[in-house]
Amino acid sequence: LMRNEGVVHAYEQDERRCKLLGEMLKQKGATCAIVHHASFLSASPNDSEVTHILLDPSCSSSGMSTDPITDPAALRELAGNQQALILHAMRFPKLQVLVYSTCSIHEVENEMVVEAVLGQQRNFGLVPALPWWSRRGHLLQPPSLQRRQIARDCVRCLPIEDATIGFFVCRFERKGEAGCSTMDAHLMEKLEQLARVRKRQARQRLSA
Repeated sequence: LMRNEGVVHAYEQDERRCKLLGEMLKQKGATCAIVHHASFLSASPNDSEVTHILLDPSCSSSGMSTDPITDPAALRELAGNQQALILHAMRFPKLQVLVYSTCSIHEVENEMVVEAVLGQQRNFGLVPALPWWSRRGHLLQPPSLQRRQIARDCVRCLPIEDATIGFFVCRFERKGEAGCSTMDAHLMEKLEQLARVRKRQARQRLSA
């Protein structure tokens, strides 16, 4: 995607995963990435060069694990940490785009986190993520205009139907930024092709 141009700062506070991340980047020849064994909360917002952030924080793993976190109190704690990470990311002064994702199926970690973040700041708004993907977010109850927008703009994936893991993704953009939503045409075409392949494979498995 970046063709090894620019700089990617990757944060991972778990020692084992941090080491694995470094090894995977080396295998892929990703020379533009710098791995930090630290929490992203330790990253200084004074770094004015950061323009894009992909935030994939710790979650319940309920979309992929056979032993996910299910305790309601633990889920609320995870959601609180996820909100804190997003709001921290939004403090970077030149940030244009923030993508938030989880491998969770729970609304408390997904749509409800998005709703809470939108209510706590005014600099960033939600825009449609992967608009060509048919499965959108859940509509929180009771419905409201903002909750309908959240459901429309967010993306969900299901393991069997979509040939993926259970996944959630949304995209925030700084208000007033021109051109942020433009995606490389080649990348868009590639993503659309992958989506069609996954759907075809899912249909084949269901009919088998």
